[in-house]
Amino acid sequence: MAPLRPNEQGEMSRTPKAAPELLPELPRNELGAEQWQDFTAEWALDNGCGGSASGTVAGVRTRASHALLVAPFEQRRWLLWQNIEEEIEQPEALYLLSASEWRGGAINPRGHSHIERYWTEGSLPVWRYRVGVALLEKRIWMAQGEHTTYVQYRLLEGEGPLALILRVYANSRDEHALTQGDGNRQFDVAMLDAATLRIAGGPSEPSWHLLSLPPVTSAPELRWSWGAHYRQEAAQGRAFEEDLFCVCSFHTTLEVGAQHTLVGTLAAPVHVERNVERSRAAELLRQRLARRGR
Repeated sequence: MAPLRPNEQGEMSRTPKAAPELLPELPRNELGAEQWQDFTAEWALDNGCGGSASGTVAGVRTRASHALLVAPFEQRRWLLWQNIEEEIEQPEALYLLSASEWRGGAINPRGHSHIERYWTEGSLPVWRYRVGVALLEKRIWMAQGEHTTYVQYRLLEGEGPLALILRVYANSRDEHALTQGDGNRQFDVAMLDAATLRIAGGPSEPSWHLLSLPPVTSAPELRWSWGAHYRQEAAQGRAFEEDLFCVCSFHTTLEVGAQHTLVGTLAAPVHVERNVERSRAAELLRQRLARRGR
C-alpha cells in the first residue's frame, strides 16, 4: 500500500503508485507476395549462444546454410535439422506446402503458392497457408541460450479436422559443406519413446533429439532425396548441389484451434520446455525487454 503523505493543505493522503513501465511492442514486418516469390527474401533466428536457423520466406533453400537447426559442436558449426516437408491430406487431393529447388532448376513442390500471408513478430517468422477453407498457421522460434528450435502448426479455420503430414529431413555436416548421398549409408535413428527420436549422422558426429508435441508416434522413412540445388551458392561460384536424407514422418490430425509442434534440440529431452506456448511467450518477452533496454 502507498504511504500516507501530507498534501498541500496538510491533510494526509496516499501517494498513488507509479504506473508500471510498459514494454515496447515488437515490430511487425509483413511482406507481400511480390517481395518473396523470387526466393530472395529470407528469415533468420539465433539463440544467443552460437546456434541459428534460417531459410527463405517461400521455403526454397537457396544457401547451404539454410536449415532449422545449426549448432556448434567441437569447434565447428554443424547443420543438423535440414527441413520439414509439409503435406495436407484432403479427401479430394494432397496439398504440399513446402518448396524445393532441384538439379536443373525445377521447383518441386511449389507449396509457396499456398502462402496467404507472411510476417515477422519481432524476429519470429509466421506464415499462413490457405488450402480451400482450411487456414494453417506456421511459426518458428529458438529457445534463447539453448540449441533448440520449435516449429509449430496451428489450424485457424476449417470445416473439420485437417490431416497433416510432416516429413523430417536431417543432415550432419559443416554448415557450409554439402552432403553427397550414398545408397548404402543411413543415419543412425533411435526411437527413445513413442514421440522422441535421437538422430546422428555417424558415431563420431553430434546427435540431436526430435520431439513431437503433443506426442505422435513417428513413421520411419529412411531414404535419400537426390540433387537439391542452392542457387545462391551457384551464383557465388561455390558447390551448389547436395542430397538430403529423410528420417521419419509424423501423421497427425488437427481440429480447428489445435496445434502440433516439432522440436529439434541438442539438449536431453528431459530439459526441453514442453509447454510450447510458454516457450514462445518467453522468447517474445525476452525480445520486448531487450528493446526496452536499448
